[in-house]
Amino acid sequence: MLDREKNIIICEGVNACEALIKRNIAAVGTLTGALGTPSKEALKPLEEKKRVIYVWPDNDDVGVQHMERISQKLHMLGAEDIRVIRWYGAPRKADAANYKGTKKAILQLIKEAKKWEPSLEPRHRGIMAINPSSFSLQLRLTNDERPSVPRIE
Repeated sequence: MLDREKNIIICEGVNACEALIKRNIAAVGTLTGALGTPSKEALKPLEEKKRVIYVWPDNDDVGVQHMERISQKLHMLGAEDIRVIRWYGAPRKADAANYKGTKKAILQLIKEAKKWEPSLEPRHRGIMAINPSSFSLQLRLTNDERPSVPRIE
């Protein structure tokens, strides 16, 4: 069971947030759009209760980068336990509002969430900062999904 006082999920937007709340799961949604980042003042109340903070990024590069910036700010504010929810097999751009699984299935995603670790490397949809000692993952991306890499000539 997810303790509402000790755990919260941050997702992108009202629809994703409402989808979780309808399942009686504590959630907040960002209102900045994926290109923006909530202010420290907006995030501070989430960190103050020393709860576990879960981030559920949209399944696209912009959504992952959005949650990465939020995680970084929360970390700077003193959040000690930030975890990343991964919905493997999610359609591109999908979020919590698109998830059709049961509440039990969502709680399993939460249970499997990996600890977020700060990093200087940019993130994309295939990668979000997780503790490598607690997780291994093989990515198989099609050519159109691979992040572009600048060529040095």
